[in-house]
Amino acid sequence: MRLYPPVWIIGRHALRDCPMNGFVIPKGSYVHVSQFLMHRYPRYYTNPERFEPERWTAEGIAARPKFSYFPFGAGGLQCIGESLAWTQALLVIGMLASRWRMRVVPGHKIELLPEITLRSR
Repeated sequence: MRLYPPVWIIGRHALRDCPMNGFVIPKGSYVHVSQFLMHRYPRYYTNPERFEPERWTAEGIAARPKFSYFPFGAGGLQCIGESLAWTQALLVIGMLASRWRMRVVPGHKIELLPEITLRSR
């Protein structure tokens, strides 16, 4: 979910002037935020391209800013299907792990298609 979020970018519409880090986002502006880029930002994730399970310990989570990980969006417009998606993911991963042995194919590079959802070729 961090390296390959289901949606790679989200947009928001500013309903009022929003001061942010010394700038003002004017009312009526559209702002796009990319989970794909934020989840790979070296300031929040050392070795961002690596899968490191220790990132998800209580200490690892507490060390990062609140919205540095948001695969389902955040706030009032957060995806209502998040709980269902996590439940389905656990069931599917459990089923796959019980039936097959997975391994990484050496040298295989994943090509991503940045459509509405992030998919591989």
